[in-house]
Amino acid sequence: LFFFQQHGVELSTFSVDMQQIFKVCRKLSPKGGDDNAKSKKGKNKENNAMIENGKHHQAKGQGKHAPPPQNMKKSKKTDCLHLMGGLEVACFLAHKAIMIKFGVFQQIHKIRRIPKESRSSISVIMSVVNN
Repeated sequence: LFFFQQHGVELSTFSVDMQQIFKVCRKLSPKGGDDNAKSKKGKNKENNAMIENGKHHQAKGQGKHAPPPQNMKKSKKTDCLHLMGGLEVACFLAHKAIMIKFGVFQQIHKIRRIPKESRSSISVIMSVVNN
């Protein structure tokens, strides 16, 4: 994006697929053809909205990379794009770079390593982060 911007391309004129950066899970759909394409598109939009709103839940007992059920398959990447404006993506990536530069993500990872029982104490969290 920054390459395009430096070469005079207006970032607000196009969209960027943020599926991989936001780790958006592709939906499962029944194997085989679907005669009602309009209904399928409507369901895809509904599922995308659910994912964006954080309401996408995995089945109990399944890990992050559990295989899909036998009668289901992952939809194509092009069927569930997570599009955002180029300028908005450039700002997001710039903010992310600043957070990396100042070590914010390292501090978050330190906090995640603290046992859950100890996370209720701010003094414990601050001592771990500051060391």
